[in-house]
Amino acid sequence: TIYNEKNTTYLCIEKIPEKILPSVGIWRSSSSTSHYRNLNQAVKASDRYTIKSNYYLAANKGGLYRVSARVHSNYSSTGAQYFYIYEYRNGNNHTHYSMQSAHTTNYQCHMFDEVFSLKKDDYLAFYDAGYGTVSSQYYDGIQIQYVPFPDMVGAWKSASVQSNYQRKWDFESWGNDNLFSLNSTKNIIEMKQDGNYRICCNTTQYQGSNVQGYSALYINGSEYCKSRMGGYGSTYYYTTSIQEIVALKKGDKIY
Repeated sequence: TIYNEKNTTYLCIEKIPEKILPSVGIWRSSSSTSHYRNLNQAVKASDRYTIKSNYYLAANKGGLYRVSARVHSNYSSTGAQYFYIYEYRNGNNHTHYSMQSAHTTNYQCHMFDEVFSLKKDDYLAFYDAGYGTVSSQYYDGIQIQYVPFPDMVGAWKSASVQSNYQRKWDFESWGNDNLFSLNSTKNIIEMKQDGNYRICCNTTQYQGSNVQGYSALYINGSEYCKSRMGGYGSTYYYTTSIQEIVALKKGDKIY
C-alpha cells in the first residue's frame, strides 16, 4: 500500500566529479565465507584497493574514505538480526553495527553510509554475525570512494541521549569549525557557511512491541524528513537511516 508523506519519501542524487572516479570501487556479493561477505563481483575496481582473502577490502593508500553498503541478512528464526562493518585500523578492530529485527523469519536490509580514516593496509570487512546471507548479488552491494577534501567533512558518534530523544554526539568526532560546530550540550550542529550539504545518519533505538518508531532530521526546530520502522510482536532494536542532500544557510541548526 502506498503511503503518501513527503517527509518519509524522498530521492537525492549527486554527480561524482570525474577526477574522483578513479578512486571509486564498487562490488557486489553473492556468497560469504564464515559469514563475511565475499566481494566476488567487481562492478568497478580501483587500484586504490585490494581484495584480500575474498572479503577484506584493504586500502592501498591512506586517506579519508566514504563507504556505503546495502546488505541483507537472512535469519532462520525470529528476533534481532545484526550486521557489522569491521574496521581494522591501527591494528585494532572498530565495529560499526546495524540492527534490524523480525517477528517472523525473513530477509532484513541493513544500510551503511560511513566515513573512515584509513592508513595503507588498513581494511574493512562486512560480517552478518551468523544471521545468514541471501546468496544473491542483487541483495548485497558495497561502494567506497576517496574523499579528496577531508576538511569539508564532519563526523560524530553518539553514546548517549541529550534530552527529548535528541542524540548527544559525545563519543568520537572530527570536523571543521569553519564549516560547522557542535554546541556546548553536543546535540545541535550549527552551519557556519552557506552551501549544499550531504547529511547521513544511522540511528538505533530500542523499540517496544507494536510501536511505530522513527528517527528524524530537524532543521531550525522543524522536522525536515524522517525514517520509519514499525515493530511487531516483541521489543527489539532497529536502525533507521537518513541520507539527504540539503541546501543550508549560515546559522542554520540541525539535530
